[in-house]
Amino acid sequence: MPAASAPPVSPNVELLRSVDELVQADRQPDQVTIDFAVQSLGSILDADPGNVEAQRIMRELTRRLESDASQSSLGVAASSEDVAEEDQRGIRKPASLAIDEAQALVREAAELFEAGQIVSPAGRNAVALLRTALTLDPTNDAALQLVQRSADRLVADAKSADWDGRAFDARNLIEEVLAFYPEHSEAKAMWAGLTSESSEGL
Repeated sequence: MPAASAPPVSPNVELLRSVDELVQADRQPDQVTIDFAVQSLGSILDADPGNVEAQRIMRELTRRLESDASQSSLGVAASSEDVAEEDQRGIRKPASLAIDEAQALVREAAELFEAGQIVSPAGRNAVALLRTALTLDPTNDAALQLVQRSADRLVADAKSADWDGRAFDARNLIEEVLAFYPEHSEAKAMWAGLTSESSEGL
């Protein structure tokens, strides 16, 4: 029986996992670790500004640095803030104008989400607008939450399609999810099951 094909995950997934482990480590990150994390996340976001995992890890890194800075009385605060704001390969705390624009995009994306236009039509759908919003404001919680809801909704639709015997539609929906949320655990698990079933049917 042929082996199931691997899910279409980003080549940056392993790098993201490594950076995430460094950011989540109990010990305070040293400058070498910070530089590696910032450069790695910056290169990923340069290529894919809407990468949800990279946005999340960048946010966690920024918060970690700010938290470490606030607890320090040895002048670490200033340097940490410099790292968080200046060394992120152009990813700085957004100006109020960018934040306002991002919020407007999130509101519009929410309307498209409710209308079922999550990944289509091309270029004008909820996920496309959310990617743009997160480029303007990487820490926008409403945008990140709506990305999660969008992925969850598509996975639910894929399950319904699979239940109805529409495996092709189910696979297409899961591919859409993995394209903008490669670390979605349910989507990855469902992809593995769908590709396995497809291989068994050959």
